[in-house]
Amino acid sequence: MPQRWDARDPARRGLRVPIPHHFCASLHKFVSARPVPILGAVFYLVHIIETSEDELATRPQLLYTSEPVNKHASNNVGGGAIVRPPLKWAGGKRWLVPHLKPLWTAHAHRRLVEPFAGGLAVTLGLGPDQALCNDVNPHLVNFFRQAQRGLYVTIPMENESGFYYRHREKFNELVVAGDACSPLGAQLFYYLNRTGFNGLCRFNRSGLFNVPFGRYAKISYARDFCDYVPVLAGWDFQATDFAELVVSSDDFVYADPPYDVEFTTYAQGGF
Repeated sequence: MPQRWDARDPARRGLRVPIPHHFCASLHKFVSARPVPILGAVFYLVHIIETSEDELATRPQLLYTSEPVNKHASNNVGGGAIVRPPLKWAGGKRWLVPHLKPLWTAHAHRRLVEPFAGGLAVTLGLGPDQALCNDVNPHLVNFFRQAQRGLYVTIPMENESGFYYRHREKFNELVVAGDACSPLGAQLFYYLNRTGFNGLCRFNRSGLFNVPFGRYAKISYARDFCDYVPVLAGWDFQATDFAELVVSSDDFVYADPPYDVEFTTYAQGGF
């Protein structure tokens, strides 16, 4: 069984990035509002480093892992086929799936809830039949909703700067017009994600995508996302504040909040 994290143990430091304290408080509020035994009907897995032992004692519902992880481990656990995330995503947790799989296996009959789904590496890696995937970025959620319906990319895609900035301008025109959460918006979002610098997702205060052109020698673009239709069939995608999510007493919740770093422009309103 995973052990509670001792923030004072120097051997444990450096294995996780601190989470903002206001997120800790919000997550605690989210958990406290629901009846959740530690390994009962609802399971919460979070990584919080800078938390004192006294503070941990006030949050009995939260479970912390302290096992070292191998970032380069394969996530092909149990010999099953693993569906790769379709997007590049900073901070993706595909490498963590082999370490989450043993915790998830006994609860695989439950619905998996990810309040901070991001690029969907964990949910795709665990492969639940039912899932609730939430993210504050509506364009990301729109892409997955369109993939769920069998997205096919018809726009031209080239790894060239002028081409990239024209597509970025078109995407931002959709944002301003309120039409970005559409099939075309999903196609453009996919292209920008694959072609932009380091696969970053960043918006200015006006909600406009402002990631510059990337420097890739070669990019393999996908057009047909029909293979994701059966995988995502029983999944619900939402774009809301995680504290507003409605979870049931039979859910399994994997919560991995944003890291406490200077970058906060992941979505128009920040983290």
